[in-house]
Amino acid sequence: MADHLIFSLYIILIIHSTIGYGFLFSTIVDRELLKYNLGYIGIFGFFFISLLSIATSFFVPHNFIHNSILHVIGLTAFIFFLKQIMAKSSK
Repeated sequence: MADHLIFSLYIILIIHSTIGYGFLFSTIVDRELLKYNLGYIGIFGFFFISLLSIATSFFVPHNFIHNSILHVIGLTAFIFFLKQIMAKSSK
């Protein structure tokens, strides 16, 4: 039972990290992309993570530390943009 809970939490963290990278990608490429729903933002994030993975595979090994740093940055971006969206909606 605990294994299922850990697996579910891990999947939720990865999804939020991917959406965070989608927000980052949208702000880098075109701010108009932020109008789309979270599904499209998630696809943008998956695309951006794929590009980062290809670029970094030539320089650093993809191990636990690399993946942890990657997901911490994504989660931080998700929380940052979520706070921004909440602040805009409360005005």
